[in-house]
Amino acid sequence: MVVNKPLWHNPRVSIGGRIPAPSASRAFRLTCVTAALVAGCYWLRYHDLVETHCELLEDLSVATLAQVEASPPRLVPGDIERLRYPLERAREFIRIAEQRHAGRESLTELTALVGVYAELIDAVERMRVGMTDGTLIPPLVADIRARAERVRETVRSEKD
Repeated sequence: MVVNKPLWHNPRVSIGGRIPAPSASRAFRLTCVTAALVAGCYWLRYHDLVETHCELLEDLSVATLAQVEASPPRLVPGDIERLRYPLERAREFIRIAEQRHAGRESLTELTALVGVYAELIDAVERMRVGMTDGTLIPPLVADIRARAERVRETVRSEKD
């Protein structure tokens, strides 16, 4: 005996056998919820992102100092670009974070660190093209290390 009936009934299936498209309002609500979840995760990770930018800038500045102090200094144009990309990412993070965390001490400290890191890149570039002898670089790296420690201390105090 052959029965031409389905074993179950799916109320979402129309008479023609197709599943109707979700309504525009349902799609909009789903998009809003997804965006809110993604944004919430980003802001929940604020302190981790501050620390990550801080550590990356500090590590790159120390590595750059080692290149500068090598005999002879080992700097090529690609090194400057390798240093600029994290600077741009940190600036972008600060721009976005200021919308939600303006006035936070950790953001202020990170901004100061990024400013000194930008000075370091300029000093390295001037040294690479022969405009200076590189004497400004060690004090800038020392300043970056001190500022990075202040950023970490501030983040720890804000987490508590």
